[in-house]
Amino acid sequence: MTLMTDRIELWRAPLVDGPLSRHRDWGAAVRIAAVLGSVQPDTAARTQVVNESSPMVGRAYLPAYMAVRQGDRIRCGSDWYEVIENPEEWRVGSRAHVRTVVQEVADDG
Repeated sequence: MTLMTDRIELWRAPLVDGPLSRHRDWGAAVRIAAVLGSVQPDTAARTQVVNESSPMVGRAYLPAYMAVRQGDRIRCGSDWYEVIENPEEWRVGSRAHVRTVVQEVADDG
């Protein structure tokens, strides 16, 4: 069984100075890569359940060579996710991959 069968886009936005703090300018984001990967729901990764409309927390699985950073965004189909934890590299045999925790975000930034 193959885990990474969905088209995934990795996006990165520059940090800009705002009136109170620095933030990512998603209007100026660039696509870093388009690869096969997977985003799976992960209820164990959710730290606090507010209600059933809370953003989905999941795990993204990407090819081992991907340079994913906390704060990047991942697009899978029409859904957008933000990388909320530092990615972990898994280099075991033929199933080497990058795994990270993501949270669903609105696609308007």
